[in-house]
Amino acid sequence: MKAFTLFTLMLFSLSLQAQTDLQIPYREDAATRMKYLQVSIGGTQREFLLDTGATMMSINKALYLELLQNQTLKWSHLQGKLMVSMANGQQEEVLHLKLPMIEIGGQFFRNIEAVVMNEMDTPLLLGQNVLEQYGQVTVDFNKQLIVLKEDVQRLKQLTKVRLIPCSQQDVSLVQQMQQSLQGATLLQHVQVEIETKLPPQKAVDRIREGTVRLRYFYQEGKKVAMAHRFLSLLDSVMNAHVQHFEDQAIEEENMQVYYSKPVDGYMEIWVRAH
Repeated sequence: MKAFTLFTLMLFSLSLQAQTDLQIPYREDAATRMKYLQVSIGGTQREFLLDTGATMMSINKALYLELLQNQTLKWSHLQGKLMVSMANGQQEEVLHLKLPMIEIGGQFFRNIEAVVMNEMDTPLLLGQNVLEQYGQVTVDFNKQLIVLKEDVQRLKQLTKVRLIPCSQQDVSLVQQMQQSLQGATLLQHVQVEIETKLPPQKAVDRIREGTVRLRYFYQEGKKVAMAHRFLSLLDSVMNAHVQHFEDQAIEEENMQVYYSKPVDGYMEIWVRAH
C-alpha cells in the first residue's frame, strides 16, 4: 500500500508540472453581457455571477441556510462579522465565512473568504479573492472561457519549508508531503525539512484535528499559501489519506504579527491528522 501511495504521488507531481492554464466555461447573458460560472460548494451546485469589482465572494441567506442544513458549513467556518458597502452606498453588517473548498471548472480552490448577505435571494457573486489564487485572468470571448494562468513567480519567493508533525502518527504523512514538495519542479529551489522534535501540546491544541495549517512569516507568504499549485501538492497527500483529513482542511496563519522582523521566504506546515 505504501509503494502504491508513493507511486501515486509521483504521478500526481508529474501531471501537476505539465499542467496547462485553467480554462473555465462561462455563460453570458445576451442582454446584460454578464458572465456566469458554475460553482460547487460541497457538492451543492449554483451559478455565480463573475464580478471582478467585488473583493470577496458573496452568497445569499438561502444558500447559507442550505449549506448549514446539509452540513457543508460548520460553525468552525464562521469568522465573525464584517461591515460591507452596498451598491446604494450604505454600510451593512454581514456574516464572514471561510469556505474550506469550492470547485470551479473541475478545479478546487481552497480557503475562500465569503460574506453572507442578509437577504434570501441576492445574486451570488464570485469576487476577486477566488481568482487571485492564480496570477493572470483573461477572457476568451470567442470560446466563452475564463482563462487562468498561475503566477509561478510567487513560488520563487519561497526558500524554506519546515514540516511539523503534531504527533508520532503524523510523521509518515509529513514524510510523504516532503516527497511531494521535493518532487515538484517549481519548488526545486526550496529547502524542505522535517522537524524532528514534536511540538509542545499547548501549540498542538491550537491546530484542529484533521487539519494542515500553513504558517507564513513574511507578507508575501500569503500569496504562496494561496497558490493553486502549491496547495495541490498538499492535496495529493491528503486525498491519499482522506480518513485522516475528513474535511480536507488546509488553514493559513500569518505569523509575522508575532515577530519584530519578517522571516523572508520561510513557511511552516503543521500537520495534525485525526
